[in-house]
Amino acid sequence: MRQLFRWALCAAIFSTISLVNTHLVFAEEKQKAGLAGVISISRDIDEFEASAFQIRLEKSLAKKPTHIIIKINSRNGRSKAAERIAKSIQKLEDLGIQTIAYITGDASSVAALVAVSCKKIVMAPGSRIGAALPDPKELQESEDSRRMRDGVEDLPPENRVLQTWKVGFEIFALNHIKDELIVQAMLENKYGLMRVVFRGREKKRNIVYMSKREFFGLEEDAREGVLESKVLAEPGETLVLNDQQAKEISLIFRGNVDSLKGLGEALKSSENLASFEVFELSNLWWLHVIGVCQNSYVKMFLFALGVVALIVAFSNPGTGAAEVLAALAFILVFGSSYFAGFASYVEILIFLLGLILIAMEVFVIPGFGVTGVLGTALVLASFLLTLQSFILPTTSAEWDIFGTNLIKTVISFTMAGLIVGALVRFFGHNLLFKRLILKMPGRDTSAVVVGSSSKPERLIGLQGTVHSTMRPVGEVRLGDEILEAVSEESFLEPGVRVEVVGRRGFSALVRRLPDKAASKASPKNSDSGTETSSETESN
Repeated sequence: MRQLFRWALCAAIFSTISLVNTHLVFAEEKQKAGLAGVISISRDIDEFEASAFQIRLEKSLAKKPTHIIIKINSRNGRSKAAERIAKSIQKLEDLGIQTIAYITGDASSVAALVAVSCKKIVMAPGSRIGAALPDPKELQESEDSRRMRDGVEDLPPENRVLQTWKVGFEIFALNHIKDELIVQAMLENKYGLMRVVFRGREKKRNIVYMSKREFFGLEEDAREGVLESKVLAEPGETLVLNDQQAKEISLIFRGNVDSLKGLGEALKSSENLASFEVFELSNLWWLHVIGVCQNSYVKMFLFALGVVALIVAFSNPGTGAAEVLAALAFILVFGSSYFAGFASYVEILIFLLGLILIAMEVFVIPGFGVTGVLGTALVLASFLLTLQSFILPTTSAEWDIFGTNLIKTVISFTMAGLIVGALVRFFGHNLLFKRLILKMPGRDTSAVVVGSSSKPERLIGLQGTVHSTMRPVGEVRLGDEILEAVSEESFLEPGVRVEVVGRRGFSALVRRLPDKAASKASPKNSDSGTETSSETESN
């Protein structure tokens, strides 16, 4: 009896300890706090967006969140970029971090893959998900690249990129949607999709999704049990679900949530959390700058600005402001493209080589010949490559992109030329600007006459000497005056005898005199020049 009492007492003590431990564990779980980092995807998903997502994710993980919320409103994109984001999301599960896709607008095209790769999906009122196909241009590029094989057109039966995409999407989507027909309709809907309600037992309603072909192929007794039918997508249209339809197929979590605060409250309640805090990294200003610079028109303007600053910097080296402006403009162009995946070290090396050749032409080799032209071509080629993800076009789609980018490059370079022309036109008479665009090291411009009363036409026939190196713009001495002029040749050294033969723009056009003509005194010199020549002959 005593032994039995001891066993009963031990069992009671053990049960009490177990209950106490269970209570403590439950209380500990109840006191846990939730912390969610929010990462927004609000533009087309491309390589830039994938890189920006990864950076924001790493910044968020530094705060050790318990949840990551992907706020989605995107309608288009590239498959590879979306797959990069989906893989990053999947890795969070290994870290014990819950992922929630919060769709505030559209999760169409490749954004649908990002949504279904999360553990839970939440949709705001009026939001949509579906039409889960990549950018049609990307599919066309893939189709064209497969058709050309060793210069011979080949037509495989299936687009490999599309096929790979379908398999990947189905794997993720079937974790949320149990009806495989709905998943297939989001990708390829040959026969349409219908929502059919049948009469069940005990006045219950059975909701069935089927293709239009299956619906119209129902036998007569089955048709009699149909209470209602609705076409969700016509044949050939990929399926798009609104928030109410997604709720009906249990795709979304806890119905509709109209704000991040409401989502936080829903997660707090469902997971028995003491509190739930949401934070979003909105201070990464440099990501916004890179995003703006990826706009093709902004990139064209920055390149034109960099070219103008580069011309000023080469014309008057060492001033500082022009060099800084050129460096900043080109860093924004090539740096943002490198970050977004449209440029690599190849484009940067081509650009730097082009700058070196131009610098050699300006400071080492007289005139502007093959080296300068080749350097300019390399600079333009490097900019063109930042506008596209390939180097040489191989398909018809890539040739179309190449043609468009070539036009953008020409427009950008022309824009730079117009800006330089406008500066010369409106500020060329100003001594400061003239010094910026013409002065070279070691040149004395203190005697330069600005805005001479003599028009270029009245100077025709006068002879003088080159006062400063002409490349082909420079200065000539006509008697006591030093005037700006343009040489017919690309390069003339100081001291060379020249004659005014016409005008070019607002400057006199000069031609090198032959050695015989240069040795003789000219009767067509200016008054002061004639007097000086006569005095020399008399002496």
